[in-house]
Amino acid sequence: MGADMKKIYFIVLIFCAQNTYAAIATTYCNAKATYTSCNAGYYLSGGNCVACEKGTYKDSVGTDSSCSDCPSLGGVAGTTSSAGTTSRTLCFIPSDSSVSDSSGTYIFTSDCFYTE
Repeated sequence: MGADMKKIYFIVLIFCAQNTYAAIATTYCNAKATYTSCNAGYYLSGGNCVACEKGTYKDSVGTDSSCSDCPSLGGVAGTTSSAGTTSRTLCFIPSDSSVSDSSGTYIFTSDCFYTE
């Protein structure tokens, strides 16, 4: 998604007898698309819809100008598997991440996904 140049075609038709027609002219113009709202997973920036970066998400349609960071745990930032993430439940702490708390240090042996 973004501010794209769109070709808009105009065709002039003449309707003739017995439900037939003839095209007498075809032309087009270039039009610039400016967005006023973006889908989940995208934020609005200068009339463009930009995908949320990896490690962030946006779960609603709207005019938000940024995405939310994934939750972190013990100083380890949550991430996502790709850009354009649409839900906090797609955020995770990657496997092999080391986290320390008052009981010691532990390492995640698999991706730990956020749950609501």
